[in-house]
Amino acid sequence: MIKSDQDLSTKIRILVNKSKYLFNTPYKHLLLNRCHLCNKHSDSHNALCKNCLEDIQASQPKCATCSITVRAHESICNDCKNTQPYFDQIFAPCSYEFPISKLCQDFKFLAKKYIAESMSIAIIENRKLSNADYPDLLCAIPMHPKKHEEHQFDQANELATRLSHKTGIRYRNNLLVKTNETKQQKRSNKAARLKNIKNSFSVRNIEFVKGKSIAIVDDVVTTGATVDEASRMLKQAGAKRIEIWAFARTPKQ
Repeated sequence: MIKSDQDLSTKIRILVNKSKYLFNTPYKHLLLNRCHLCNKHSDSHNALCKNCLEDIQASQPKCATCSITVRAHESICNDCKNTQPYFDQIFAPCSYEFPISKLCQDFKFLAKKYIAESMSIAIIENRKLSNADYPDLLCAIPMHPKKHEEHQFDQANELATRLSHKTGIRYRNNLLVKTNETKQQKRSNKAARLKNIKNSFSVRNIEFVKGKSIAIVDDVVTTGATVDEASRMLKQAGAKRIEIWAFARTPKQ
């Protein structure tokens, strides 16, 4: 269980150093039986123990539309008040800050697939807080074929597959395709991201979209530009409602 930032920071450093050795030895199963955050023994093969999974979902006031952290008396952030996004609601249980950011980076860049198990559990528990019915379909934010060839791991696809298995919602991994290879967006603001991502997605199998409620899956929502553009294309193709299911949401800078 998470006790303090200092303790957690120390444990993360120890665990990261340990993982460099364990994941390349016959003893890697020892790491899989320990919580990725507090390093205590876990009874399951999830990345997080039950206590840490509960801790990271500590309730904070969030915008009811985009899930960005807001002040206690607010229900909608100013950005969503001023410009209605194409998606209807983002469900993201965690804030993209240390140690959650470290967990996401290990999942995405080190292809630690087992982390998706805990991520999917957290997303589902967060979605259960809504009284709305589950969407009809799941799809994932797609990678451009060239990028997929370079990385050989698609974190959104991995997460969507787990979510489909746990919820019974059909996952259509070819519903959205990335048609344009976009520039790296890591250090871009929302305006630059919107310009970069514009018209970079296309919808296949439109007959599966019309009149449907769809959840777009991604590991992290940063500014919301990517998921909003994907939502625009799906709404344009006839989708009636778009939800975003993500593990973490980046705080507004």
